[in-house]
Amino acid sequence: MASPVTLEQWRVFHAIVRHGGYAQAGRELNKSHSALHHAVAKMQDLLNVQLLQVEGKNVRLTEEGEVLYRRSTRLLENAEELQRTAVSLSQGWETELSLAVESLFPTSCLFNTLKAFYPLSRGCRLRIRDTVIGATTAAIEKQEVDLAITSFVPKGHMGTSVTEVELLIVVHRSHELARTRGEISLRDLEGHLQIVISERMEIHSGDKGWLKAEQRWTVDNMGAALACLYQGMGFCHLPRHQIEKDLASGELVALKIENVSQRKLWLTLVVPQQENLGPAGQLLRDLILKNSGCDVENGATVEETGDNAGRFGG
Repeated sequence: MASPVTLEQWRVFHAIVRHGGYAQAGRELNKSHSALHHAVAKMQDLLNVQLLQVEGKNVRLTEEGEVLYRRSTRLLENAEELQRTAVSLSQGWETELSLAVESLFPTSCLFNTLKAFYPLSRGCRLRIRDTVIGATTAAIEKQEVDLAITSFVPKGHMGTSVTEVELLIVVHRSHELARTRGEISLRDLEGHLQIVISERMEIHSGDKGWLKAEQRWTVDNMGAALACLYQGMGFCHLPRHQIEKDLASGELVALKIENVSQRKLWLTLVVPQQENLGPAGQLLRDLILKNSGCDVENGATVEETGDNAGRFGG
């Protein structure tokens, strides 16, 4: 079996094509004119095709050479990427990161972060867990993730505030509460079904967000909660940024509750094992802060105070 064409020979071939001649390519590669000629001749023998044609002082690709030039471009790019990956690994660059993101976190902030991280990730794989209620807390406490965006910072952990979320109590426009003018008392709500977003696991923060409605249905995600609301069933606590279009169209109606001020809570970025966070994790952390309206210098550091412990009741 004939010897394969080496990466170095493909690099020589590309340099000659890029510069349109042997002289310029030789200066770039620090090789003699004869060494380049020999490399191309060897390639053509191995491949059994003519790659280049000499026209005066210039060279041009043959039809076969054009096909192989296009195909080999990706080969050289892969080789360079492999080299960069090897260097990154030798510098402690992580091969994989895991990120828990509470469903309250604005999707636009997350996608802007991911868009910025991808071209700089150096092949680092990213696992994203969409979590609510106790799942984020458990992931932090059990150190199952490298980073977490949460509305509840568990005891013994520190975090940096990233964004503030406004929660509204909403119903569908067909619900009888939507036709009530003025403010509604908490007692009025107790007679209606409350839709609560939770998970099938232990809830560390308890039921502090529950408005004590006599009837309560628990669903696993935001989509299920919205589906219930759109059937005219009950009321639910939802973040304003995720239902802006529903509010603007009038499909969902925000209720005004007597003696209840506007409810807001901060989402916080927590690094469970700060001392073990490598360069890729540090980059992702900084991009989350940057794309959430905070930066490393100005992000407020917080620890568990109980202010957000109630999270949201649905």
